[in-house]
Amino acid sequence: MAAPPEPWDSCTKLWWMLLEAEKDLSTAIQKCEDIRRERERGRHVRAKRTEAAEDDLHTASLHFLHLQRQLGLDASAPDVSAAKAALRRRSAQAARNMRGVGLQLGFPNELWHKVVHAALPCPEGLAPVLKISPQ
Repeated sequence: MAAPPEPWDSCTKLWWMLLEAEKDLSTAIQKCEDIRRERERGRHVRAKRTEAAEDDLHTASLHFLHLQRQLGLDASAPDVSAAKAALRRRSAQAARNMRGVGLQLGFPNELWHKVVHAALPCPEGLAPVLKISPQ
């Protein structure tokens, strides 16, 4: 039995999930770094606070790894650049598929570009590379 087709907006959802997972991972890493710096300065850090920061880091890492697996990456550690690259490829493929439908329906190129940008709105700085030549 064939897998069901992927919805057109799945890339949009994945971009937002990636942005959120990256933010959570960055925040958790920063908390652990703050605790490490405090310890280096000789300050006492409560065990409960350390444990909470380590739990946050573990949870954020697992969440990011799950997202990477959704993107088809088999990684043992979070890799933001690989996840973004995989999602860019998936977004470009979705854009090609939409363009194919647009060409079959006779949409002009100007309209196609508007459709792609509306259907694949990526967060600022994460816009997919859409190198698709006109046919």
